[in-house]
Amino acid sequence: SPETHCRIENGQAYIDPIAGTTKRTGNEEQDRENAQYLKNDPKEKLFGSLTMCRRAGRLALGFDSTKESIAEGKASLILLASDASEKTEKETRFFADKAGVPVMRTEADMNEIGWSLGKKCGVIAVCDEGFARAIADKIVSHPLP
Repeated sequence: SPETHCRIENGQAYIDPIAGTTKRTGNEEQDRENAQYLKNDPKEKLFGSLTMCRRAGRLALGFDSTKESIAEGKASLILLASDASEKTEKETRFFADKAGVPVMRTEADMNEIGWSLGKKCGVIAVCDEGFARAIADKIVSHPLP
């Protein structure tokens, strides 16, 4: 799995949860509610699709890789993290618009993307039509507020 499970920052150790999981509480009712929440959470659905896409070798992570995928005609959809900068969005849209590749902003921030996919980034290229359609449907069905 590409997910980061533990890390050390400034001499402090952190353990990150595996995407799509939650702590067991010891209370069966609460555990069932937590499991149901994960099944219905739009971010978890998005991360599930992105993880499958990455395992299939159909994701480009980061601005430079995304730009290259667009230039090579491989990108079918570009995703922006919720906290990607205006400059990053403007530059990404410039290259994507020239190639006719749609760009969508997600609810996920760069840290969440990093925890889920193993690399913190603000721009992702989906390089498969089928995955792109499935992911776009998930984002459209849960638009940003």
